[in-house]
Amino acid sequence: MARPTVLALLAAGTIAALALDWVRLTRPNVNLAFFKFFRTLASPRETRKIASSTWYAVGVFLVFLLAPREMFAPAVLVTAFADPAASIAGRLAGKHHFGSKSIDGSSAFFLVAASVMAPFVGIVPALAAAVVVTVLEAAPLGMDDNLATPLAAAGVIWAAETVFGLS
Repeated sequence: MARPTVLALLAAGTIAALALDWVRLTRPNVNLAFFKFFRTLASPRETRKIASSTWYAVGVFLVFLLAPREMFAPAVLVTAFADPAASIAGRLAGKHHFGSKSIDGSSAFFLVAASVMAPFVGIVPALAAAVVVTVLEAAPLGMDDNLATPLAAAGVIWAAETVFGLS
């Protein structure tokens, strides 16, 4: 599919997600229905905030818009795989916590992030990006990690490949 077509589709999907969140957040009955329908996917913290899935759509769109084509897949897939892995590991094995995160969850996030990115960009850029996105995911920055992670992954991969000539 041609880049302009993909960009238009991503833009449309992102705008639709933002519009749905706007409707959901301004109409309590829609918000209630949303949480009944998506109870297993939606987090209670999203009742008064933009949904993490919407932030992910924004992140995917921005990475596609701003990053070189070869950085799109690793930057987007890291969130798709590492975030759920961290959540599962944190819930099942998370005994040692720092803030609201667990060492087990963050370790799973790092390992999955590096593993997902390495086939696309090589081990050194993948490890560098995995360190940065793991810290971002665990840090209480006030920005949704589903937006920050793909952008940071693309940025670190770009820096490693461009500035240091790594790949």
